[in-house]
Amino acid sequence: MLSPLNLDLSAGTGTPEYRVHTSGVAPNRVCTIQYQDVREANADPVPQFDNMQFQIKLYETSNIIEFVYGDWTFGKYG
Repeated sequence: MLSPLNLDLSAGTGTPEYRVHTSGVAPNRVCTIQYQDVREANADPVPQFDNMQFQIKLYETSNIIEFVYGDWTFGKYG
């Protein structure tokens, strides 16, 4: 199980996007899972961010897992 935030996510202030892209050639492929314009859906604790971007990168041969965090926009309680 991979859990970069360990929180439920919902639509952020923009239009949310969830993408999966595999690049490269075997045995050196990278699978990138991207989350864009999402926010925390939890009510407890109070959500801090209204808009978040991040990726999970899975490297085929080395089995490295990378979490890449982009811009995050503070919400009302951030």
